Amino acid sequence: MKRAIAEIIAAAVTGLLHPLFVDVFRAKALFIALAGLGWSVYFVYRVRRERSVLQDWGFREGNLRPASLAALVVLLGGLVALLLLSTGQGRVRLDLHMIPLLLLYPVWGLLQQFLVQALFVRNLRAARVPILVIVLAAAALFGLVHLLANGSAADVAFFGGFVLFPLVGCWHQDRRKLALETPGFRQFYEATPFFPFTGGASAQGMRELVPAVAGLGIALAVVVRYFHPSWFGG
Repeated sequence: MKRAIAEIIAAAVTGLLHPLFVDVFRAKALFIALAGLGWSVYFVYRVRRERSVLQDWGFREGNLRPASLAALVVLLGGLVALLLLSTGQGRVRLDLHMIPLLLLYPVWGLLQQFLVQALFVRNLRAARVPILVIVLAAAALFGLVHLLANGSAADVAFFGGFVLFPLVGCWHQDRRKLALETPGFRQFYEATPFFPFTGGASAQGMRELVPAVAGLGIALAVVVRYFHPSWFGG
C-alpha cells in the first residue's frame, strides 16, 4: 500500500512540475527529458526486480497490439481528413521540425498513459475500488475541471455532459440493484449518501483523508486552473 500511495503522489508531482518547467523556466524539452529518464529508470528497476509487473501494468501483446491498431486506424482516418481539408484550402505544409515531434509524441503519450493507467488507476483497483466507480469518477472530475476553466456554450454542453453522465449512471445503477434485490446492497444504499460528504458521517470521511494527498490535490487544481489559458487557450 505504501508503494501504491508513493506512485500516485509521484505521478501527481510529475504533473505539478510540468507548468514550473514550461511556463517559469521555459524548459519544456528539459522537463520531458528528465521525466522520461526518471520514469524509465523506475520502470527498469521495477521490471528487473519483478518481471511479472509488466503483465500487471498492461505491457503485453494482448493489450498493446489491439490498442495500437485501434489508435492507428483513428490516426490514419484523421490524417486523411486533414490532408483533404488542407489540400482543398491550399494550405498543405510540412516543416522538418515536425519530424522529431512526430517521433517523440508516441513515446511521450505512452509515458503519460503509463503514469495514469498503470500507476494511478491500477493502484486504485488494487485498493478494491470498483471499476465502475473509477470510470465514472474520472469522467466526472475530467468534466468538472474543464467546465470550471471554460465558459462558452459549447464547453458547458460538452464538459457538462461528463459531469451529468456519471450522476445519471450512478443513480441508474442504484435503482437497478435495488430492483434486483442484490444481497446487502439496500443496507449499503440506506447508510451511504448519494453525493459525497453530504451524510451524517461526513466528518468521519474528512478525517480519513490523507492530508498530504488532499493538499497535493488542491495544489494541483490551483496550478491547472492558473495555467489553463496558456496551455489550452481558454
